[in-house]
Amino acid sequence: MMRGKYPVSLPGSGNLFVMLRHLERDSGVDGRAPHPVALVLSGIVLVALLRGAMTGAERATSWTLLLPCIVVLSVVWNFGVPLAYLSWRRRVDPVAFVGLRPVTDYASGMVGDAVILPLLNVALLVFLRALPNAEHPRLACGAVAFGAVITAVLHIGQARFRLINWSMPQPGRWNFAGQWHLVSAPAQFAIVCYGVGAALLASPSTRLGNAGVLAGIATLLCLFLATAFMDYRAELGAVVHWLQATLAARLSNLTTVGQKS
Repeated sequence: MMRGKYPVSLPGSGNLFVMLRHLERDSGVDGRAPHPVALVLSGIVLVALLRGAMTGAERATSWTLLLPCIVVLSVVWNFGVPLAYLSWRRRVDPVAFVGLRPVTDYASGMVGDAVILPLLNVALLVFLRALPNAEHPRLACGAVAFGAVITAVLHIGQARFRLINWSMPQPGRWNFAGQWHLVSAPAQFAIVCYGVGAALLASPSTRLGNAGVLAGIATLLCLFLATAFMDYRAELGAVVHWLQATLAARLSNLTTVGQKS
């Protein structure tokens, strides 16, 4: 069933493909503002994660089925979809994204998204399955909210500081890769937030009994943050410089107003 341009019976595989095709076509290579389809898909995914976390779905599913699904889905979700889009665009237009940094130029993409995050998701899942059968509804809601907010902040900051790359070729205009990040990033942030939050809320005996898993989680988080810092150290420096300049200007204004009064 269709209403206007987009399917309303969501998110069946056929409808999902149609929505993604609309998303790619409407965004184009030069990009556009956040697309309603991306926002709807993001909301659907976050609601599904929320329901799963509140019902303990990670413990109700067979480990032999869950493990390969998590690994494959993590790789495809965070890395495979953007890489497939990049490959397809370059096949259609060999000069696509010339002069712009693609995902293959980012350590946080090639190593972080493709290797570290799938391992991190597995480690988080191992820990969550080891917890007693006590869900954390408030933590789940907070994690989902955190995922949505931090993604919005990152996209707003990218546009505000004009951090042009292949997914945002113009400030505030994202192509399919950038639109997909609006779908994938909130879910990944929510998963990490929920897992880390559950670890902090766990009893000392539970943490001690899973010390090896928690050490692995901490190591993987540090490794991912290291890849992100390698990729964005120049941008982070620019943001820090802007904050310093803004703070200095406001302090100067306050000093001037105080002297006049």
